Formats: sequence, structure tokens, C-alpha cells
Amino acid sequence: MIELIVKTIKKISTIVSFLVSVSVLCACTNFAHADKQNVSFSYKVLDQHKGESLDKVLKSSDLTNIQQRLVADMPASKSARTDRKIYMLFENSYLRAIRVVRGESTAEYALVKYHGQWTWVDEKGQIRSSGGFFARYPLRFLRVSSRFNPRRRHPVSGRVRPHTGMDLKARYGTPIYAPSGGVVKFSGRQRGYGITLEIDHKNGYVTKYAHLSRIIKGATKGRYVKRGQLIAKVGSSGVATGPHLHYEVIVNGVKRNPATVRLPGPPKGAASTKEAQEAADHYLPILRKLSQS
Repeated sequence: MIELIVKTIKKISTIVSFLVSVSVLCACTNFAHADKQNVSFSYKVLDQHKGESLDKVLKSSDLTNIQQRLVADMPASKSARTDRKIYMLFENSYLRAIRVVRGESTAEYALVKYHGQWTWVDEKGQIRSSGGFFARYPLRFLRVSSRFNPRRRHPVSGRVRPHTGMDLKARYGTPIYAPSGGVVKFSGRQRGYGITLEIDHKNGYVTKYAHLSRIIKGATKGRYVKRGQLIAKVGSSGVATGPHLHYEVIVNGVKRNPATVRLPGPPKGAASTKEAQEAADHYLPILRKLSQS
């Protein structure tokens, strides 16, 4: 009799455990479905007219600062030779993809995390980001006021002397960000350059920033700065005609043109990752459908 009771109790215990497991599984399944139901997609459109700078369009938009920087880093051309539309896909409030339409020409890119950085990839999942590893420019500027030129006539002295960097016109106090990680090798004043900052990126690349209004506390000599970290602000210190950033890129001791120099990072067309391909396959068709509706 006792053995029968024990067997009955064991059977009841097994049944209860099974029911609990089923209940938990159902709860998890319902949660997953609820999660999917809570995901919503929307899109925004930026109209960029011929000759209009992307910076001006972004500043007049309702995008957050982070979203503006991501769009500014897109692989497509920043200048508009003709009128174009920039469609942006949002998953809830997060930017996921972008579609640039100019006449019958279209360029599409999705955002993925690669080596800890948000990076643009094309429809094949291949890396196309211009700023995912070493940003081309360290700030959002109004225009290039003076290009890299070995025989430029100096606007103040009038003498012909090499211009070994680019002058990027920007409003006084415009934030300047580290284009890549590195150690600050100089932080102070340099004659005509005024308040100056130099970063050694430990791969043969050094960047220089001059005519600053101030250097941020976390970017003093010997400190390590991360890519995207605020390091300084635009000014007109030293010999300058107005607020701008004099920006130099030095490769293995040679000053190179910041606009064209080859920057570190995976080459365009690098092998796609599984996550990159999945992101492109998932988000780009949704953006196409929304933008064509």
C-alpha cells in the first residue's frame, strides 16, 4: 500500500513539473510575440538641394546629435550635385538604414556594430562606412576654406608657403572629435598655430588640430582618447583670419592631404559578416517599401 502511494506521488510530481515547464515555455513564447508586436518601423526624409551642404540639412532636421553624426558618416557623397532625397529607416527610435535617391540613381546602406563601432554596410553586407574606423574629418564644418596646397599664398603674410593641411570653416566653439583612438602627444600653444593638439594613433598616423579655442580636459598630453571622443573646440587662436580648424594628417612623418589620404581600417568591400548580411537583408527591403509607398 505504501509503495503504491509513493508511486502515485512520483507520478503527480512528474505531471506538475511538466505543466510548469509548458507554462514557462508558453510565457516565453508570448513574450517573444509581444516583443515583435512592440517593434514599429517608420521613416523620415531629408531633402538636399543642388549645392546645399549635408551639414546644413542635418542641422535643420529633428535628428539627434548621434543620428546626425551617423548620417554624416554615410558612404554616399556629402555634396549634392543635383537635388536628392535621403530616406532614413527607424526601428522604434533607432536609426537602422539609409537610402539616397537622386533621379534614377539609388544607394542603400544598413547600420551594424563592427569591432564595437557603428558601421555602414551595403546590400551585400560589405563594409562601406567612411567613418567606421578612422573618420575622414573630425568635425562637422561649413565649408573648406583652404585646401592642402604646397604653394598656397598665406592669407595674412601674403607669402607663398606650403599649406600642409586643410582649413575647415566652422562656427566658433564647434565640437571637434577624435577621428580614431590614440594618445595625445602635444597639447598647448605653437606659434602661429595658436592652441594646438596632436594625437598619435600608434599606426604611423598622427593628426594635428590648430587655431583651437580650447582643449577639453580629457585630451591633455599623455592621455588616451577614444574614437568619437570630444577633444577640443574650434577657435581662431594664433595667426588666423577667423574661426576655423587647421587639420593635418601625418603618415610616417609625411604630411598628407586629409581629403584624399588613405585611412586605416578594412578596405571597402571587405568580407561581410553574418550580422552585416542579416541587417542588410532585413532592413533594406523595409526601407524600400516604405520609401516607395
